[in-house]
Amino acid sequence: MFLWMPLSQVLLAKQNAPPPTDKKKDAATRSQSPAKSVKVNVNVVEVRVVVRDEQGKTVANLKKEDFALFDNQKRQAITTFSPEIAAKPITDVPSHSLVAGKEDSSAVVANFPERFIGLYIDDIHIEEGNLPQVREAAMKLVDTMGPTGRLAIFVSSGQLSEDFTSDRQKLTAALQKLAPHPMGGRSALADCPPMTFYEAYEITQVNNPAAIEAANEDFRECMSVASADDNEHEIWKAATRAMEVGKSDLNLVLQNLGSVIHRMSVLPGQRVIVMLSPGFFVMPLMQESHEIIDRATKAGIVVNTIDARGLYTSTMYGASSSGAMSVAKAQFMQTEESEQGDVLAGFAESTGGQYFHNRNDIDQGLLEATAPPQFSYVLGFSPQSLRFDGKFHSLKVGLTTKNNWRVQARRGYFAPREPESPQQDLRQQMEHALTSPKEIQELPLQLQLQITKTGQQAQLSAISHIDIRNAGFERVNNTNNDDLKIVVALFDLNGRLVSATERSVSLHVPDATLDSWDKTGIRVKVDVNVHPGTYLVRVVVRDSGAGEMGAISQGVVVPN
Repeated sequence: MFLWMPLSQVLLAKQNAPPPTDKKKDAATRSQSPAKSVKVNVNVVEVRVVVRDEQGKTVANLKKEDFALFDNQKRQAITTFSPEIAAKPITDVPSHSLVAGKEDSSAVVANFPERFIGLYIDDIHIEEGNLPQVREAAMKLVDTMGPTGRLAIFVSSGQLSEDFTSDRQKLTAALQKLAPHPMGGRSALADCPPMTFYEAYEITQVNNPAAIEAANEDFRECMSVASADDNEHEIWKAATRAMEVGKSDLNLVLQNLGSVIHRMSVLPGQRVIVMLSPGFFVMPLMQESHEIIDRATKAGIVVNTIDARGLYTSTMYGASSSGAMSVAKAQFMQTEESEQGDVLAGFAESTGGQYFHNRNDIDQGLLEATAPPQFSYVLGFSPQSLRFDGKFHSLKVGLTTKNNWRVQARRGYFAPREPESPQQDLRQQMEHALTSPKEIQELPLQLQLQITKTGQQAQLSAISHIDIRNAGFERVNNTNNDDLKIVVALFDLNGRLVSATERSVSLHVPDATLDSWDKTGIRVKVDVNVHPGTYLVRVVVRDSGAGEMGAISQGVVVPN
């Protein structure tokens, strides 16, 4: 189940409650002050940035003013700035009494995952000869997994998957089934002339003379003719076919990568995708690839990429041509290989990850790639004079200080075609907070969990103690009004969303009551029916007046 579908499909219970709740300031000030403006991030572009020093280590303690951000070469004001440190695992899980309100003094320690690693293996483009080293490297990763590791295996063809688990036997069995699934792309290489997707694009869309000449050489060789007087039709036919199958393969690779990001976006804690691929060509300004980067950035998912070929020799040196290869064709092949690697570098660079290539130790690279960057920064800005035309915007992030540090950041985004509603934006903020590993204390929040059991039925009560002094009440007719939205989500030990329960609380209180709540805070109780097991409970609270949020996580064991 994905939380990124409409909440109406995900939230398993929704209740309304009588007035408990919200705000900070004395009565005199409150009576004269309007409500705070709501923080709605409409059309905010987020850019995850990783800064590495000369030794490749991530740099910490940078400030907003250390960065300069440019949209289509125009400098933008950075409106939001969030330094992020790789989260620590949650391991202490208190066990509660079976009587509500009385907590057991004993405690049980459960191994909640430190991080979730999704292996995404490009079986569409990978060659049979590269598969053994990819499988062996993945096997070594499985062998090094501790009790807090969760690993999943996905492939670009969509024909194999093993969801997140710590079961080594299941993961090993899935890896044993790995096989190349070239789909349509290999068949285009059997045409005369043989045609790659990149070559077809350069012929049909760019009319590149180098690509046409390379195709002419291939045609003369495969037809065993010295002249190429009547091959234009055959070349165009082969290029058209290669474009069709290349687009189909590419769409499948990106679609399934997007599905993996979608799946991982609902996991609690650190999330890393490691993509193993020999590289492939992506057409310039292809919106789907930028949407994937945008989705990963917003979800806080790092994509590390590994060239599955390891240390390899260019195909131009291994060509089986009976004659000498022309300089033009050799240069064209080099350009194609560079383009294929650029997409892997781009996914990594844009999400704060690393690109591992030209190395024989794929197994060591895979171990290094499973860790997210220790320090990163999320920069947000609202583009100046943004037009809702869907056009591509180039991005560049630099440092205001002069040094030799390397800045990793996404290279662009597409403008939206129509404005998103504030309601949709607020919903996404709540969903993002539910799956974030971070505590949020804009609305200071404490959590108490209680379990009540009647026969075979168990009920978990999540009691939130909320400091409402930062909330934004609106004063109308001598009454202070605000609304709270509380969502309680339960995740199992493999990060699967078990349930999500929403409760809305409308607050309409006089000054005296609000003054009292400013001192004591308020308590909101949400009950959830549960089965025996170990859960990570995540509670998110948001007020409508000021848009402030609170989020906290706690583990719980529901006994048999």
